[in-house]
Amino acid sequence: MGIRREDNRFRRRVWKTDLSFDAIMRLCVAAQMQASIEHRGGKVPVTMRALLTRIDRKLRGDGQRLKTTRGRATAMLGVHYVLNVKRNQISARNVDPEKLGRDLGVLQTWEAVTP
Repeated sequence: MGIRREDNRFRRRVWKTDLSFDAIMRLCVAAQMQASIEHRGGKVPVTMRALLTRIDRKLRGDGQRLKTTRGRATAMLGVHYVLNVKRNQISARNVDPEKLGRDLGVLQTWEAVTP
């Protein structure tokens, strides 16, 4: 009961301001996330698998897929390449996933790719 009363008092104080309770809470969470990011050295780690999934999801709308080469084709296509699924053609060879992710907007400036 004591926590509930404090919570209700806090909500009343927030209600009297221009911002809603939810807006204040979102600001608090954002500030905590920013402090956490700065504490970890400024970059949030993103695995390569997560990055490849994000890129693939973004390219799927254009009828393209990001593929990883296996076997001897690596010499010709590079480690990663973009395939146009509708035409069954290779759109880009030797693709750098980190650069492509930043270009597409799926990898933010505060994120860093970890192996």
